[in-house]
Parts: sequence; structure tokens; C-alpha cells
Amino acid sequence: DYQQQLLLLLPEVDRQVGGDGYLKLNSSALNNEFFTSAAQGWKQRLAEGEFTPEMQQRIRQETEKEKKVEPWKEHFFENYYGQNSGLTVEDSKQLTAADSNTE
Repeated sequence: DYQQQLLLLLPEVDRQVGGDGYLKLNSSALNNEFFTSAAQGWKQRLAEGEFTPEMQQRIRQETEKEKKVEPWKEHFFENYYGQNSGLTVEDSKQLTAADSNTE
């Protein structure tokens, strides 16, 4: 049953219906350079321990660290151009539209 569900995830050209009515894997389905390269890359990453819980936690921590916004950017952030100068959204749109027309 799980195999049938997995086969449904493959493109139609990679599956065929057997005589018993069940989906079967086409003989050439997993025989291409892209799949082979991806499978080898996955095996390498698996061997290096990339999928262990410890490594996954470390990767998440590094990603979170990279996401941090620098304080000065947060301090000067504007939802739209000119907000901190007292411009309204409409004024900002007109100003930026005028700037883009002069270029």
C-alpha cells in the first residue's frame, strides 16, 4: 500500500500498471543522471551525519543566527519610503512614481 502511494508521486512516464492492476515501476524510471546524482548526494550527506538530530539542531541554530536583523536596520526600518519623514503612503507612492518616471 505504501509502495503504491510512493509510485503515485512519480511522473506518469515512470509508472506502469501491471497485469494485477497494481502500479509498477517502469524499468527506466530511476535510471537517469539526475536521480543518480541526487541519490549519491543524499548518501554522502547521510554518511556525514547531516540528518542526525544533533546536526539538524545545529543547522537550525545557524539558520536562526543568520536570520537575525542588525539592530540599526530594525531601528531605521520603514514600511514604505519616507515613513520616518512623515510622508503618507500616498505621498510616498507619488514620490517614488515621479522618481521612476525621471529615469
